[in-house]
Amino acid sequence: MLVVDQVLDLSRPVAVLLIAVLHFIADADDPYAIVARLMDAVPPGSYLVMAHGASDIAPEAAPEMARRYNDMSSAPITLRHRDQVARFFDGLGLLLPGLVPISQRPMSRWSSACSRERSPKPSMRGARAVRTPGKNWLMWRSTCWVSPR
Repeated sequence: MLVVDQVLDLSRPVAVLLIAVLHFIADADDPYAIVARLMDAVPPGSYLVMAHGASDIAPEAAPEMARRYNDMSSAPITLRHRDQVARFFDGLGLLLPGLVPISQRPMSRWSSACSRERSPKPSMRGARAVRTPGKNWLMWRSTCWVSPR
């Protein structure tokens, strides 16, 4: 069995990457509590990076797309609208440009030409946020914080 402490140095910030993961967790399984538990386990300065299937970007097509996918898959999806996805970031410092369709995310200068092609109707929202240190923020910021770019 893998023990996280044996792989990660949790005395230093880490990134929790939930890219195209959370829409596979049904509301009945409380995905918000799962994310909160993950973020509570990492030190201040750690990041949450997420992309999630959206029900409100192309609202006329999303229900049918989800139904068709769920009919063919053993792992059903739960699309969520912007406010529902934003709840995953409660208590975290959302970074610019915020929670936006992934087609509106700024591209890295290291991205390949292929990844620069944009879908005309993106179906996912993405964002990144940092876990702030709470009431000891000023002391922690003066010793450890590196402003995200």
